[in-house]
Amino acid sequence: MCAIVFNPNFYQVVPWPEDSKSQATPETLLLLPPLPTTTKVRDPIKMTIKNVFFSEKTGNLPSNDDFMLAQMAANAVITIKSANVWGNGTDARARLRANFAAFCTQIEHLETEDALLRPGATRQFRRRIAEMLPTLLADSLYFMQGVNAGFGSDSPAYIDLLPGMRLCLDMAVKQFVAPGSLFNEFVSAGQSYYDISHINCENGAQCLTFNPLANLLRFPTSPRIASPVDLRTVQPRHHYRIIYPAQLSSELSMELDQNMLLVGTDNLEIMNRVTQEIAMGSMEEVPDQVICIVLRGCVSVTAEFCMSIRHQGAGTYTSSYNLDVIQPLGVTLGHLLNYTINSRNPYILTQKIEKFERLWTDNPTNPGYKSVKIADYADFIPLVTGDIVTI
Repeated sequence: MCAIVFNPNFYQVVPWPEDSKSQATPETLLLLPPLPTTTKVRDPIKMTIKNVFFSEKTGNLPSNDDFMLAQMAANAVITIKSANVWGNGTDARARLRANFAAFCTQIEHLETEDALLRPGATRQFRRRIAEMLPTLLADSLYFMQGVNAGFGSDSPAYIDLLPGMRLCLDMAVKQFVAPGSLFNEFVSAGQSYYDISHINCENGAQCLTFNPLANLLRFPTSPRIASPVDLRTVQPRHHYRIIYPAQLSSELSMELDQNMLLVGTDNLEIMNRVTQEIAMGSMEEVPDQVICIVLRGCVSVTAEFCMSIRHQGAGTYTSSYNLDVIQPLGVTLGHLLNYTINSRNPYILTQKIEKFERLWTDNPTNPGYKSVKIADYADFIPLVTGDIVTI
């Protein structure tokens, strides 16, 4: 068995203790947060988020087998328990994700319904828990970026759209050449991009927007919603999610469980319920408070994020530069190296990474970075918003 030793100065990618001799895969590699060296496996992990409570006295605070919220004056204290965090079996991983989703739903209720937490607290809590949580690489995008891969019964694939992301729609149209022609098929019709940001709604909560300029204008009303920009004409929603069907319809079907969907709701509880009903094919009618756009004509719907590449010049013909780049969710450190290093020299199979850094928001007003010790696992490490790679 491989012993786990935390280090407060950097994240680490290590083999799962009981699978240290197994082949490296995202299901056997663990991402450790930068915790004190005195931290032991199965110890509770505590974090303090300052100045998020409006009131010094509250009612019952959420708690389950994996997460617990407590209050110290205006500060929140979150505890990550050990019930399922250190279990890499399918059931333990499913329970951890379910408890995380339930905990975030309860946190949001404190923010939006009870008005006990400052606006944006739910997203802040989600990010901080994801940073502090020891997790398999296969699950890291779920906690960090809201990506559900969709493996498992009644578990649809989806992506939660978050501020700072970019939505990319690959469009297609069906062309007509001649009666009975084999060329009467769908062809590419270009791409559309939408920048995801947030605005402050009337009740102080943070809502998502797909076009920052449209929020400054008296936007023309539309009798129908044909694209994300048209959502500006309806009441803003706190959450949007791209939901993928298990199988696309081969015909021009408008069934919800046979099309890619853009779904908007006011809270996570409704979003999770709607997601499950769509996946199970049990939703006969979309509720009034839910926005649901059937993305017909889209052959691909993806979300993208922003990260930074820093290149250190090492001679007369190479200079240093910093570059912010947009990447699709799911890209790994190995993918990045393929087209930043090998594209310049296809004979280079491996290259030392000078530094790989990830956000560490223990101080949200002045977030910092921690290095990531990757060993030989670059091909398996999914990149996330704010990552910095120096080569």
